[in-house]
Amino acid sequence: MSIRLFLVFSLIIFLGNCISVMRIEDRQTQSVIDVKAKKDEIFDRALIWISKRATDSNHSIKIKDKVEGRIIARLGILCKPSGGMMSNTSYAGRIDFNLDITAKDNKARIIFDDIIALQLAQGNRPEQPVGPEDKTDLENIDKTCLVPLKKELTAAIEGTAANTKKDDF
Repeated sequence: MSIRLFLVFSLIIFLGNCISVMRIEDRQTQSVIDVKAKKDEIFDRALIWISKRATDSNHSIKIKDKVEGRIIARLGILCKPSGGMMSNTSYAGRIDFNLDITAKDNKARIIFDDIIALQLAQGNRPEQPVGPEDKTDLENIDKTCLVPLKKELTAAIEGTAANTKKDDF
């Protein structure tokens, strides 16, 4: 009897710790911004911003095609989303995502996709995906973590961010 009880209890704990992450094609957010700049300026400013933001830009930048005006990079930020399952006080984590920027004259499209929230490794426990589990989690990640990053990137693309000005010395 005690072995059965132990097995049932262990199964409940195991299943309770399993996280169901949304499908990859559903874990994205995008926006188009109007910018008073040429495609090449937008591209160069975005590339500078990513290079300064990424821990290792040589490893992070997957595609940089100036002719097409396209940059794709894999980035991560430390962030604790507000609301939803991931806002519990024990969550301390990182949000990993692909950043896909397409530049055209006077506009840029910014896509964050393959968004995944990770519980940081603690002790012997490795990093674990914890979300987003649903649209609410994704909206919380977007609002709390990605919107501030989008504002920072937009300022860089517009040429108003201090870290992208060329003649500011």
